[in-house]
Amino acid sequence: MLSGNMLRVLALLEHGDMDFTSIKKSVRISEKMLESVIARLVEQNFINKEGETYRLTEKGFEVLKKQKA
Repeated sequence: MLSGNMLRVLALLEHGDMDFTSIKKSVRISEKMLESVIARLVEQNFINKEGETYRLTEKGFEVLKKQKA
């Protein structure tokens, strides 16, 4: 099950790749909490990290699509 913070990060990345600082400014949660959220999203293959940038995976797009349905 995805938390509200996890869904917020996925929704942000739906609009394009972002770095950690940009995500943090947009979701306005603590750095420690965001690190945990991102780690879980990467672990579950909802997002990928490429260099310093995070990108939504196909699985991430699918889960967002289901949330909107």
